[in-house]
Amino acid sequence: MKQIITILSILLLLTSCSNDEQEETAVTFSVIAQDDQFNGDYKSPKINLLINTEAEWNTLKEKMSHNTVSILKETEIDFTKYQIIAVFDEIRMSSGYSIEVTKVYENENSRFVKIENFNPGGLSSVITQPFQIIKISRSAKTVIFEQ
Repeated sequence: MKQIITILSILLLLTSCSNDEQEETAVTFSVIAQDDQFNGDYKSPKINLLINTEAEWNTLKEKMSHNTVSILKETEIDFTKYQIIAVFDEIRMSSGYSIEVTKVYENENSRFVKIENFNPGGLSSVITQPFQIIKISRSAKTVIFEQ
């Protein structure tokens, strides 16, 4: 009798547990630029951007310094196929800081962009604003930045 109750309890426990976690899939991305150049605007905020149109892309390029735009690996983006993720760290008073997208993944409803700051800092006394710009395949899913 104990065995029957134990088996029924286990079956009940197994059938009542549902897997609420959604399957995650990696999203490939390519780096368009990564640097720490400062454009001279002390009001430039720490910000994460999702760029979906050529107009938004052009606006970002206009706000960046000429030297920064010159290091972009791509300037012409087909926004029918791709989206741009741009992550900008806060303005730093010394070099040695960086910001990086380390992982992009998605589930059924959303895309997640994992961002990490690497900050040994203090290498030289120069004003910087670390950033990274990546390109991902286009999706209608909501993008969630994780830091």
